[in-house]
Amino acid sequence: MSFSLYRVVHQSHHAHLATERDEELWPFVKPAVSRRARILAAILELTVGLLYTPFLFVRAFLRAGSTIRKRDLRRRIWVEFLLAASPMDCHLRGDFMVGCVEAISFGCTWRQPGWPRTCRACASILNTSGSPARR
Repeated sequence: MSFSLYRVVHQSHHAHLATERDEELWPFVKPAVSRRARILAAILELTVGLLYTPFLFVRAFLRAGSTIRKRDLRRRIWVEFLLAASPMDCHLRGDFMVGCVEAISFGCTWRQPGWPRTCRACASILNTSGSPARR
């Protein structure tokens, strides 16, 4: 998910709240959309929101007549998409998630290269004791 895309679409959402120009509330603000489509959208948003929400933002960017017209901004969003899809980003994201699962499951007992750092990062995010994560 592109941060620049999120920022632009979300600011537009606040500027045009509950009007037909509100991209985040699509299809609920479009009177021409059938009731079945709105119910389906609500079900999808409630059940697979982690996929549905990025879909809304990408739709707002790629659709014909998009409100995102600035050339520099569109270029930045494309670059952010490419960086998010890069193999290194996927590798780092995977390492972090594995580290989080390990931190939750095993309490960071493994001592493989790179894992302690990942566990510390995860522990600092998931820390519920109120004290900073130990090194």
